[in-house]
Amino acid sequence: MLYFDPVLLLTETTVEVLPRLCQIKYASGTLEELLYIDMPRESQNTSGQIILDYTKAIQESVFEQLRVVREGHLRIVFNPDLKVLWFSFLIFLILFQISTFEAKARSFLSSFY
Repeated sequence: MLYFDPVLLLTETTVEVLPRLCQIKYASGTLEELLYIDMPRESQNTSGQIILDYTKAIQESVFEQLRVVREGHLRIVFNPDLKVLWFSFLIFLILFQISTFEAKARSFLSSFY
């Protein structure tokens, strides 16, 4: 089984390990993982594999004081039985957003220096 983690990217793992990987991830402070995708462009190659291309995909990791947004291109390839063979997420842009309270506090403190 393939496990997708935006930080670790793509890892091959067994089904039994997947719950533990998710537990570690959320115990480390991840509150939410969000994926926003556009309409896919679907195609089929000569081997019968179905390819879904999302020209714009946004993955967002939400932590208590931080939000990390990754924008890129998502491609998923299925075999003829519709099982995922592989997928890739090519990142074009990474944005970090600190909570507004912390940003205001930094601005306030910088006014004294």
